[in-house]
Amino acid sequence: MYITNKKNWLDFIKNIYIIIILSTILCAIDLQYISNECLQNIENKVYPVLLILGHHFIATFLNFGFLFNNKIFLTLFIIGHIITIIHWLTNRNKCFITLDLNKICNYPKDRLFPDFFWMIGLKKYNWWNQWGSYIFYILTVFIAFFKIIY
Repeated sequence: MYITNKKNWLDFIKNIYIIIILSTILCAIDLQYISNECLQNIENKVYPVLLILGHHFIATFLNFGFLFNNKIFLTLFIIGHIITIIHWLTNRNKCFITLDLNKICNYPKDRLFPDFFWMIGLKKYNWWNQWGSYIFYILTVFIAFFKIIY
């Protein structure tokens, strides 16, 4: 099986590093330009910053994980998407982390998380928020699935 291969594990670790770097860059942009006002009004900044960083890591993994070829990574990517889509469908299309951040920052409940798609402007369109993101995620899961098989 592909889990026992040392090269696959090294490739998996390399992919994790790439996701950590990308998510840290997106988090830094978020903290500097988007969530900065929120953090200035909060006394204890540790929890919100860790929540924002963790959310960016998860979002970056779910947005870009299909681009890698490591089968372990792709398997986790598919499992992550299944869990995320089930969570959204059972939580009125809302992420519990986003809801928690919105509560901490006194943002409206319907404010969207400023992930990569928010930063490039896709989340300002209703079609993206209502069904576009689901189509993107389902397509990327199929891509990952076929990469695992072939």
